[in-house]
Amino acid sequence: MNIDGLFCLSLSVFVVVNSFNVDVKNTLTFSGPEKSYFGYSGILQDNWMVIGAPKDNLTSESNLVSPGVVYRCSVDFTVSTVPQCTQLPIRTPESHTQDNQFLGGSMVDINGNIVVCAHLWKIPGFVEYTVGRCHVIKRTNVDTNRGFPFTSSDLYSGNRFIAAFGMIGFSIARSKKRPVAILGAPGMNEKGGYVSFNVSQTGYHIYKAEDGQDTKSFEHQSYMGYSIAVGHFSGLSSCNNDHILMGMPSFASSTDGHVGSVVLVCGFDQNMDISKQFFGNQIGSGFGYNVIVCDYNGDGKDDIMVSAPFQYLERNPVATTDTGAVYIFLGSGNMAILNPINATLSGDNIPGSRFGTSMVNLGDINADGVDDIAIAAPYEASGVVYIYSGKSGEVKMKYSQKIYGKNIDSGMKNFGLFISNSHDMDSNLYSDFTIGSPIANKMILFRSRPVVVVTPRIQILPSPIPLNSSALDCSDGSSVEPCTSVTICFSFNGTKLDSVDKIEVNYHLNADTDRTKQRKSSRVLIVYNSTAVKELYRQKLIITKGRQVCDMVYIRVTAADRQFFASLEDDMVVQMNYSLQEDSISGQVLPVLNPISKTIVSDKANFQTGCKGQCNPDLVINLQTQQHNIVHGQTKQLIITVVLENRDEPAFAPNVIVKHSNNTRYVAHRALLQRGSVPVVCKEVMDNTTISCNCGNVLYQQQKAIFHLIYDVSIESLHQGDLNSTDILLNVELNAVARVPAGVDNNIGNNAAQLAVPIEFHSLVQVTGKSQPEQGFVSFSTNNLSFIHTYEVYNTGPSPMVTSEVFIALPQYKNHERVFNGSSIKIGTSNNTTDCTLLPINNSTVNPNINDGNVITTPSSTVSTVIPVKDIVCDDIYDIRCLLIRCSLQRLAVDRSTRITVLFELDATKFSFIQEQSVYFTTTAYVFPAETDFPFELLRNDTTKVTSILYPAKTEHEVQSINLWIIVGGVLAGVILLLVIGLVMWKVGFFKRKKREQVNEYKRKSNYYEKRKTQRLEIARSKALSKVMSRSDEVMLHET
Repeated sequence: MNIDGLFCLSLSVFVVVNSFNVDVKNTLTFSGPEKSYFGYSGILQDNWMVIGAPKDNLTSESNLVSPGVVYRCSVDFTVSTVPQCTQLPIRTPESHTQDNQFLGGSMVDINGNIVVCAHLWKIPGFVEYTVGRCHVIKRTNVDTNRGFPFTSSDLYSGNRFIAAFGMIGFSIARSKKRPVAILGAPGMNEKGGYVSFNVSQTGYHIYKAEDGQDTKSFEHQSYMGYSIAVGHFSGLSSCNNDHILMGMPSFASSTDGHVGSVVLVCGFDQNMDISKQFFGNQIGSGFGYNVIVCDYNGDGKDDIMVSAPFQYLERNPVATTDTGAVYIFLGSGNMAILNPINATLSGDNIPGSRFGTSMVNLGDINADGVDDIAIAAPYEASGVVYIYSGKSGEVKMKYSQKIYGKNIDSGMKNFGLFISNSHDMDSNLYSDFTIGSPIANKMILFRSRPVVVVTPRIQILPSPIPLNSSALDCSDGSSVEPCTSVTICFSFNGTKLDSVDKIEVNYHLNADTDRTKQRKSSRVLIVYNSTAVKELYRQKLIITKGRQVCDMVYIRVTAADRQFFASLEDDMVVQMNYSLQEDSISGQVLPVLNPISKTIVSDKANFQTGCKGQCNPDLVINLQTQQHNIVHGQTKQLIITVVLENRDEPAFAPNVIVKHSNNTRYVAHRALLQRGSVPVVCKEVMDNTTISCNCGNVLYQQQKAIFHLIYDVSIESLHQGDLNSTDILLNVELNAVARVPAGVDNNIGNNAAQLAVPIEFHSLVQVTGKSQPEQGFVSFSTNNLSFIHTYEVYNTGPSPMVTSEVFIALPQYKNHERVFNGSSIKIGTSNNTTDCTLLPINNSTVNPNINDGNVITTPSSTVSTVIPVKDIVCDDIYDIRCLLIRCSLQRLAVDRSTRITVLFELDATKFSFIQEQSVYFTTTAYVFPAETDFPFELLRNDTTKVTSILYPAKTEHEVQSINLWIIVGGVLAGVILLLVIGLVMWKVGFFKRKKREQVNEYKRKSNYYEKRKTQRLEIARSKALSKVMSRSDEVMLHET
């Protein structure tokens, strides 16, 4: 019966991660009634499919309560209309036994006959017993069905209920040798078992755990037959039938608890002896929930996969419950040896996903000769199915494709609770399959895409690339920049490609990729159809099966400049990556690229340099200067001459790196082209102490690069802050290195040069002094005279006076008598950088032959005058008659001074005068450079004297008087003389003004006054006329 409006066909497109050959852009989505569990099971056959909805209602039997329905749906990829799905009227005569029987809970295809089971079917007369029942849908007549003849006599055996709660058909598999359906019966006799049902004959056989000799392995309520699979495992003694694998997810051992188990028995053997048994390793993991047999490593021997969907991760059991895992046991050809793999398949290890809830051996869906597996995690998001592609000689632990149910349909729930076996539905020789979401009542048909192996090829010609390519086809004819041609070719082949005549390829071409990967600029452009681009994107290049298709592009160097020549050692790499065109075509699936295909290919070429292989220049560098030193504060610039010479093969893009000390600053450079230098360009790099100089694009043998580097060596550059010998460098140092990025220098020993220019400090010092007071008067009542001698030490430059010494000599003897004691001397300074010390007093005996008296007698007839008759002074700092003060001066800046003050008292009793006389007491200051390793030079050793004059006390009051009448007479005489001179000047006409009379006479003769009068009248007339015109304009305006 047709049920309109309950089914729909949709084309779903979604993004897939790690996509391989399951087409996710052209899917068919079948939808069933709400709460029907549509999609719980399914079978694919040619151009139609059977879908189970085990909780649906038969429209023709309204008296039945959710018996379950099997639908037959046609499949047509050429139309977009909704396909017609029909309910198959599968029922038994007894109505009450079919309520909630879960028809369509499992099904299997046996040679075109579909066995559909209802494992909750109840036998008439015993409605409390869920025995289970199966039906056969024949290919020749889909409306005909028959049930396998289970009778009430099978309920009992020896007065015991054997199959009363058997749930026959809970799981289902097919024999590999016979047209027999193998039906799991997990409730059989409380331990489990299976039933074999031959679809071509009448009859069935029950195999229960109780029949086995090793009954201790069949525990109560272990649910043997919960999952079931069939395989062939050589070495099983006396077993020529199928080997049947059954899961027991509730199996509990006496020691480990409910860890689950899987048993392998010889099929159709009434003894049910266990040939092999596997156990889970976590309580409650559900080990045995699902089992499949496959050849996952392509060795031709059956392997076993067992799921445990409730398993947690050992590293964090609480947070990772129900993550799920699938165990692999590799067949070896010997029943006794099934090798477990240490690792398990687990998808993306998502907690709560229940990975392994359903899984199916899809067979070889990618045509590589090895089985592929689909494993569902229906509780990861809205459900996920992982595709594991088997590989020959390898156990792949990573999935090849992950299909998200939410991207098929936003309302999807528990996507993957069912996965069907595979079948080629579109005749492209690749098997297809369905994935069910019974909670959402949907079944989705996925198709497998043909797999092609693409052979790409890329070639650069000519290679090496000539530096002058003007004669090549790749040249544009107007430039000589290097160029070359690149050929890109494709062909393809594969297995089962009868439906594939051609493919479309998109490719992306990059040039100079080794440099761009290092974030360096590309040196070339790609030219295609006369258009130059950095990258070429070519779409939909059609490749016909059995033929090779090629494209050609040109590669051109953008500019043969210094940057290019500096990179000649770098290969020019051209890289192409490609993919197949993915545009969807309604009703068709496009081929997919085999993972073994290389999707990235490249070729490389170097540039011709004229050298035999790698160029080997010999660069020699030298640093020179005509400035032998730098005078601090005087020298402003330092000029360094750099000479770079090549003595061997060409040096491409030679470079000079000059690093200078941090007490100077780079100012400029100047190439000495007049001396035959190549052009040079310099610039600061890095930390402002490094100069990089590019010396042309190429330096041939015997060519030179000669240039000046100019540095600032002013005070601001030489040092910062306070001058201190530990803070500054005493040399300006330069280190130069010649480099060639393309090639290897023959002799690296002459690639470096050093130069150090010493810094010297020169100072010119001026010393001045004064005495306070300048004179003193000696009387009989005076015992001591106090004086202060002050010396000012001034640095005129050009350099700071780094360290110097000032010696002040004070004479201490007069006529062999001390004129003062050292204890009376006080020394002061104006700043803390000057430190003065009075050296120990020399008490040695004075030579009596030295005459230093101060008395000179003049004849009595001569007028007395105050004249010095004797100086008390030291000859030098070594004079033993003198006291010596030593002052140390540190860091005296230019145009700065320091003051030294010496306070002393003279003993007045040591001085005597005859007539009128005076004594000059003189101290002397000497400036010397201090002994130090510091490069300081005092340009002049300055010496300064300060004198205090001593007079007898009587000269203080002698002032010669002057007669007042002499002053008055002089003033009167001056006034009379001034009057006489004025009178004489008046008489001669000096004060008479003739110029004015001459001007007036000129004006009279030239009619000046008449002309002036006429001009005034004209001005007055003009002003009057202007006023009249203004009034006239106003009148005209008012009239208008």
